[in-house]
Amino acid sequence: MMINILVICLALLIGNLRFVVCQQTNYNCAVKESQANTTEKLSQLRARMKSLSLYAYIIFSEDEHRSEYVQQQDTRRAWITGFLGPVRSAVVTLDHAALWIDDQYWAQAENELDCANWLLMRQGEPGVLELSDWVASSPVQRTKAVKNPTEQKGMRDCGVRDSVARVRHLMWLENEIKNNRQVNETQAAERLEYYQSLETYFKEISFLTISAVGAHAATIHFQPNAETAAQITKDKVYLLDAGAQYLDGTTDVTRTHTFGTPTAEEKKAYTLVLQGKH
Repeated sequence: MMINILVICLALLIGNLRFVVCQQTNYNCAVKESQANTTEKLSQLRARMKSLSLYAYIIFSEDEHRSEYVQQQDTRRAWITGFLGPVRSAVVTLDHAALWIDDQYWAQAENELDCANWLLMRQGEPGVLELSDWVASSPVQRTKAVKNPTEQKGMRDCGVRDSVARVRHLMWLENEIKNNRQVNETQAAERLEYYQSLETYFKEISFLTISAVGAHAATIHFQPNAETAAQITKDKVYLLDAGAQYLDGTTDVTRTHTFGTPTAEEKKAYTLVLQGKH
């Protein structure tokens, strides 16, 4: 499987066909038959790293004398990555492996580097960290991803309370629309914050609520304006992306609602996105 760090993919499952639409980053590259297979080499290296309590191992292109042109027995970086061209350094951590390459060697790397196991760090491209910064950030992210029992309980508990607020908000909204009382995007967002504020340990919303009707729902990070807010109606899809900061955790929930009879096109779009999330 290709390693896609920070790659946003939407998988659309239609019948027996699978279509994947990805926003490419400057870290990933496509797997090709011409590339080396370093799976076993990385596995052995990581086993040795674990035995020595190491998290990251840096492999330089130079030999111990810092010579750029090295003897065959010193081509450690080429051996572990599969990439034969000149390059600065490679890093193997317990979770990932990354190779930093200048732009003149990108094409060669895409044909030789084991992209099934390695990240291709295209130097100079937006979002590509320097080697030292990348190594420093990895253990921090790894540590933050591990939650202790108290944090886990807080996440579950605040999720339950926030869900209560969301259900109360949805019941209120359905009732308003059913009784033909007008509610626009900003009013709906404000009412949700009110219900969230009634819950224990509430501090504030975790980000500006995305309350979007119809075409507004297709705008990334749409922010409603009180003066131009659209009305929530039975014949338009309503997107609500909201969260709250509680003392024991933070929530972020996105839901798509319809208060009438959805069209065939809306059903299809909703189903494809739902399938893509699984």
